[in-house]
Amino acid sequence: MSSSIRSRLAALASIMALPAAAAIAQTQPATSKPAAPAVATATAAQTKGADLSEVVVNVNGQPVSKRELIKLLSQFQIPPGSEQRAFDSGIELLVNTKLLEQFLAKANLSVTKADVEKTISQERARLEQQGGSLEKALAETNTTVDELRAEIARSLQWRAYVTEKATDSELQDFLKKNADVFSGTLVKASHILLKVDPKATAEDKQKIQQKLAAIRQEIESKKISFADAANKYSEDDGNVAQPSGGDLGFFPRRGQFIEPFAKAAFAMKKGEISEPIETEYGQHLIFVADRKEGATLDFDKIKNDVLNQYAADLQTKIVEAERKNAKIEIKPMPADLFRLVQEGTAAPAAAGAARPAQAGAGTPAKKAAAAPAGR
Repeated sequence: MSSSIRSRLAALASIMALPAAAAIAQTQPATSKPAAPAVATATAAQTKGADLSEVVVNVNGQPVSKRELIKLLSQFQIPPGSEQRAFDSGIELLVNTKLLEQFLAKANLSVTKADVEKTISQERARLEQQGGSLEKALAETNTTVDELRAEIARSLQWRAYVTEKATDSELQDFLKKNADVFSGTLVKASHILLKVDPKATAEDKQKIQQKLAAIRQEIESKKISFADAANKYSEDDGNVAQPSGGDLGFFPRRGQFIEPFAKAAFAMKKGEISEPIETEYGQHLIFVADRKEGATLDFDKIKNDVLNQYAADLQTKIVEAERKNAKIEIKPMPADLFRLVQEGTAAPAAAGAARPAQAGAGTPAKKAAAAPAGR
């Protein structure tokens, strides 16, 4: 099956584009893989009598099976030593998917059987025009027709929910608040990182903030330049290995660095040094060296882009809210999980498959890029 056909089916069958757990693709040096071997995954497992129905996580009492996790992980190459991280990321994504499904179920959005069958018929016709068939596509992605129907129904529910929320007024307000995201504005920044133990107390964090404040004062009093201070004090592994003055180059508002860091950098003026900014990597001082303003925005021309990003952000907010009161019970990683994944994914990655940029530990690289989630 051609990649375009596979992509179309994958897009049709998915309601999710959540940023959480895209870190699977960041397991060094993980690359996206052809989806066809997913069939082999289930086949090999079944012939060996593996229990694919084994529950790997319960979400508010609803189970997620090992089969679902294998299908997800089979899309990536998981290097030796990265299994636990891949398992954790895969579980997080499946939990987020389940939480969104449950939210949509509670919303009581009407989707008729006729709507679902119409979508399937349209997809069947498109696949046949490209020389394929729906049956072949489903077999290659190890998806049953009933599973496809269920996912299409959820996709249509999500579309209905977004349509209800995303009025022109709402989208214009979203664009105004996120102009830098859509204009292509870039910021050139450097940073100084002091790492913080995940188990650090509030007092420990305060001491690190005070140390950064002292470094900031040293820079502002002209006793040392920001670049020299970064080389002297920063604990960013990349800068330690190859001193660069903490330079991160130009970057966009979203897609490259984690949100707290990028948000702070884009809120600053050229030549300004931030107060300590906390991220999962530790505490940072940020220096904005330059800023390149992007294009003038025309809402009518970029409305679809605004809608996609609005929907993606909406998904994230929903899942974050649902997680607060969710009962999530994660089971231990099955001992045979990655044997089953490898049995179905032994084929090498497609030639030229893109590899994620590898930042040094401590560089606030975005670990989970949010794919647009349209209506």
